[in-house]
Order: sequence, then structure tokens, then C-alpha cells
Amino acid sequence: MDYFMMQNSSIRFRACFFAAALLAAPFVRLPADGVAPPAPPAAGIPPQPAAPAPRFNSDLYRVEKQIVSSSGRVGEEAVYSIRMDARDDIEQVRLLEILPPGLEYIDADPVPTVVNGGYLWSWDNMQRGASREVRVRVRPVDGGWFVTNTKVAVVPVVALPLFAGRPKIQLEKTGPSAAELGSDINFRLIVSNVGTAAAEGVSVSDTLPAGLYGAGRGGNVVSFRIDRLGAGEQRIFDVPAKAAIKGEWDNQANVFFEQAIQANATAHISVVESKISLVKNGPPRAYTFTEAGYTITVRNDGDTMLENIQLADEVVDGLRFVEASDGGQFNRGTVTWTIPRLARGESASRTVRLAGQKIHTTTAVAVATLVTGKQERASATTVWEGAPGVLTELMEDVDPVRVGKNVVYTVRITNQSPMTAITGDVVLRLTGELRPVEVTRKSGAVIDGQDIIVKGVRIKPKDTYSFKVTSEAVRSGMAWARLEFSADFLQRPSVKEESTNVY
Repeated sequence: MDYFMMQNSSIRFRACFFAAALLAAPFVRLPADGVAPPAPPAAGIPPQPAAPAPRFNSDLYRVEKQIVSSSGRVGEEAVYSIRMDARDDIEQVRLLEILPPGLEYIDADPVPTVVNGGYLWSWDNMQRGASREVRVRVRPVDGGWFVTNTKVAVVPVVALPLFAGRPKIQLEKTGPSAAELGSDINFRLIVSNVGTAAAEGVSVSDTLPAGLYGAGRGGNVVSFRIDRLGAGEQRIFDVPAKAAIKGEWDNQANVFFEQAIQANATAHISVVESKISLVKNGPPRAYTFTEAGYTITVRNDGDTMLENIQLADEVVDGLRFVEASDGGQFNRGTVTWTIPRLARGESASRTVRLAGQKIHTTTAVAVATLVTGKQERASATTVWEGAPGVLTELMEDVDPVRVGKNVVYTVRITNQSPMTAITGDVVLRLTGELRPVEVTRKSGAVIDGQDIIVKGVRIKPKDTYSFKVTSEAVRSGMAWARLEFSADFLQRPSVKEESTNVY
């Protein structure tokens, strides 16, 4: 006991106890309460000696001894265990086992250090919940009761944690990679303390480039202040702006802490202008109850790829939808298409065929709409007319005719269309055997050498225009009169000829 205490003379707190296990014949396992029962009466067996219980409990640790194996006969081996459980953190753990006379030590696991006839096990420390177990093998060389003594000494540990850390600021900046000229955009700043201590007096500065301006057209520097940012915390700030100038721009933000820039982040943005042109072509004139085709062409005149362009063309009153190209859908007076993609400088055309249902003039508008909401419009105007029909007639009053006599030609132009008026020019040309002398008054016809000309005569539906030309036969021969009627609906003039024999 004195040696064990001397070996722990530096320990401020000491706890020692004696634990006993019965190891000589007869060997018995002690009950859980540790109190040895009286030995059963038997001839030649002495009573069990009084001894402390084979276990000890404290707030710091628990020690228990128990027999593992024993035959209870002199000269045969017996094994017992010593188990120590730490109930708190302890250091400089010492366990000393002392064997009584007549009980021979064979070995132990783990192997102890032999100190003045005792067996010593040492551990630098044991954390709460840790366990150590020792197994001792002995042999009784005499008969009787044997009491083994175990002494334990420990140093309790009282710890007070104290932590010192450093703040570490990170900055993340997000925003759109591209924006339409004139559109509203938003950048987001995320300030995070990824360090191990709070940061105080953190300031954030976001400098907008020349191509962007802040809300309300204020200055180009937007600032925020964070009084305290704990470890693991973050703050989020929104920076609204407007895309003002086309181009490539870098938007940079900085975080200041302890009078220095601790972090920075940059967001790049392309300010682009989506721009399209729209052209619609169709016939300026068409006949009622016939079909006419219209072509609508969209061109990407901007500096970015365009997607999902919506194209719509109206079908106005008096027109009937016939068909549309490229899967165009007709619904409630409108033909619609979706153009999936249109690269810079690329164009796409769509066509629609319509039929006129009455005589009138139509102006139909096509609209192209971008995903940004920007629109372009184009229109085409068509005059729908009734199909014209014309009958030209040229007649003479005498044939043959003697030189010096007159021959009268009658010109008659009939508009056979029941729906539309026609306008045209009339020319009656005489050969040299005849000389024009007179035309019907108020007919609008004029004599120009051998030609009789009427310009811009207008004839109502189912109406007739006519005049007479008096000519003198001036020399013998076969005379010819040639009538030509020209109008915009005729690909070439309508011609009639009449021969007259002059003798």
C-alpha cells in the first residue's frame, strides 16, 4: 500500500480500495451483492474469511473482479479477471495486484510490470466509456482461502474548452448571361462567412459597368453593410439594373472587412438587341372568287439567336382561308405559325392562300412577336375585282367604195362583265387608201394622222362604248382598218381588222 501510494505521490486526488476474490479450494463465484455467504458446513473446510466485496463503484470509475475458471484443487491453475470501466475522463491510471502467500503467479494478459512483489498495470488515460480488462493466471500451492488485493489510483481530468477562430468571407455573384437592350435585370450577391469566427463591420460594394444603370438611374455603385456575420451565416442582396448599352460588360462586386478587400466576384453579361424585319407580299389586284397567294418573310436583323418566333396573319372579312404552308393553323380569322429558331441574318418565309368573296379592297396585317414581347408588323393590300370580259367590234357601212366617196366605220367596245368596270385605250388605224375626216362628237376620240385615238375610256359593267369615224377613199386599192383595245387586265391588245376595197 505504501509503495503504491509513493508511486502516485504527484496525484492530487487518490482513491484506493481492496477487492477480494476467493481463489483457493473450494473456489466459488461470489454473488452480485459482493457479500460472501457463510461457508457450507463441511468436514475439514475452514470458514471463509471476512473480506470486502469484489467490486468498487465511484463517479470516476468502476472495478470488478471475478473468477473465470478454477478446479478448486491445490496445484491446479485458476484464472480470474479484473475489469475497469471509466465513467469519466481519467489520467495516470494505475492498477496494482498483490497475491497472498501460497498463491503462485503464472502469467497475465496484458503482461504487468513486477514491482516489489506486486504486479502493476499502467495506462496514461482512459476516456469516458472506455474499459480495460486484465486476466491473471495463478496456482495455489497450499490449501486454504486466498484473498487477492487490487489497488487502483487515478487522476481525474477537469477540462474547460476555449476556442479561437478566424472569420473568412466569401462572395458569390449571379445574374443573367445575356439581356435584351432596355430590359430590367437583377444580379444577386451572396456573402458567406465560411470561417470559424464572426465577422463584424462587413461592407459590400457592387460597381455597375457603363452599359448598365441602377434603379432610378442612380449612381453606378451600390453598397450594403453587414453589422455582424456569424460563422456559417450568409446574407443575400439583390442589385436591380437596366440594360442600357449594347455590348459585353463585367459587373464586379467586392467585400470589405478589416479595412481590406476580403473577396470579390464578377458577373459577365452580354447586352444584345433582338431585331427583326417583316415583309408581306401579295397581288395588288385579284379577281373575285379566285385565289391569291401571300408571302410573309421574317428576317433576323439583330445580333442574337432568336427562338420561338410567333407569326400571325389575319384573314379579314370578305376573304376565305384556303391553305397555309409549314403547318400554319387557321383559327378565328388568324393563321399562326411558330418559327423555332432564326440565326443572325437568317430569314424564313411562310405562305398563305386566300380567296376573295366580293368586290372590295382588303388590307391584311401580319405580326411577328419575339419572346421578349417585341413585335414587327407588315401588311399587303389587294383590290378584289370582278373578272372582266370585253367584246370589240369594227364595222363598215360600205364595201367596195369608189375613190372620192366616204366610208363610215363604227367602233363598239362592250364590257361583258356584270361586276366590274373596265378602263382602256382605243386606237383605230387606217391604211393610206383612206383618210380620216371626222369622228363622233363628245366621244373623246381624236384624229392623229391615220390614227383615231381614245385614251382612258371607262366602261361600266354590261355597258358599251362606241363612236363612228368618217373617212374618204383617196386612192384605189385594198384598204385596211385595224382596231386595238388595250387594258391592264389584257396581256396584249384585243385586235379587230376590217378590209375595204377602194376602186
